[in-house]
Amino acid sequence: MSHIAFKIVEQHGDQMKALFHGIEGSRILPPKKWLKATEKMVVDGGRSRKYLSGFHIFMSRWDAEVYLEKSFTKRKELLKVVRCLAMRPRRKWHSKSPIWLAPEILIEK
Repeated sequence: MSHIAFKIVEQHGDQMKALFHGIEGSRILPPKKWLKATEKMVVDGGRSRKYLSGFHIFMSRWDAEVYLEKSFTKRKELLKVVRCLAMRPRRKWHSKSPIWLAPEILIEK
């Protein structure tokens, strides 16, 4: 079962790109196609907490908008919040922000 979620993407014309890590060497996120994350154990920026990777998402548009405003200063004019469907979302518990992770997403356009 999928859940409605929201993702921050970088918008370049009609193309959406992941902010950091892409899929199979590309940051391009095609809409209307189920995308699968490469799940692996990763370490957060502070190098102290390990977690299972996935697509970073938010469960409300408001949370995504607040995070975008607070967390980004560079390239902000390129960033936007898009609605997506997420499979098996799980909370990124060690984050201070309401970030969730999902192994699969479908970006609606």
